[in-house]
Amino acid sequence: MFLMHKNIPVADIEVSGTGDIRFMRVLDRSHMPLGTYSRYQDLAVLRLQQWMKTRAIPEGRQERKRIENALSCSVSDAMLKAMGVSLTDCYWFRDIRAKQLSWEDVNYHTNGFSQETVPVILYGTDTRIVDFRSPDFTTDGILKKAWVIASGVPTMVNLGISGSMQMGRTC
Repeated sequence: MFLMHKNIPVADIEVSGTGDIRFMRVLDRSHMPLGTYSRYQDLAVLRLQQWMKTRAIPEGRQERKRIENALSCSVSDAMLKAMGVSLTDCYWFRDIRAKQLSWEDVNYHTNGFSQETVPVILYGTDTRIVDFRSPDFTTDGILKKAWVIASGVPTMVNLGISGSMQMGRTC
């Protein structure tokens, strides 16, 4: 698969079943995520692996295991199924066979996103997720949170430990 920055192929990577990078060939170092490039291949792979871990729901997220059970996969797998698309940057993962896909086809600002994950992530509703097109898989932080579309604007809903709801909008 390719790590993409909008429509620019940045690296050719192979990801193992555990979400670790087994192979990487840098295609455009000027577009690598900040702090990930190194002229030393092993170090570059480690840095990109670390970047990918910060891109998925973290280990310490409240009720992460329940989320994975509802997804029937790890959050790393879910992030890859969602192509790593985020609301906060322009990086994503394109399957090597999907050369026709572009940033314009996958970004959530233009195309919206599925809200199927919201009840699972926030309230523990045990439904089987089918549509992985969600920015929830690329949202960091340990508190329960999910993206919704409120009045046409992507909005993050946070549920803290006490269960109080807070909302914040993107620009």
